[in-house]
Amino acid sequence: TMASLIRAGRLRISISTDGASPSMARVLRQSLERVLDRRFMKFVDWVADYRERMVRDGVSPDERRLRLRKLLEEFRLDGTCRYPKIFLEGGRPN
Repeated sequence: TMASLIRAGRLRISISTDGASPSMARVLRQSLERVLDRRFMKFVDWVADYRERMVRDGVSPDERRLRLRKLLEEFRLDGTCRYPKIFLEGGRPN
């Protein structure tokens, strides 16, 4: 089955329902694309540039890992799921 691919700058996220619901994968992709906007892409590039600078400056892999983890401690991707009313009521689609 074909996965739904999100591209947000340098970031790639693949979504698959193992063929069970390509429509669900598409809806998830579209939802995430709205969240992973231009500002997010700039952030990904900013973090990547920082990492590349550390590599260029000879910072050890362990130290790079520590610095990046510390840098990303404040980053969060928060969200909620909204479900169809029929699902919440325990019904079945026609």
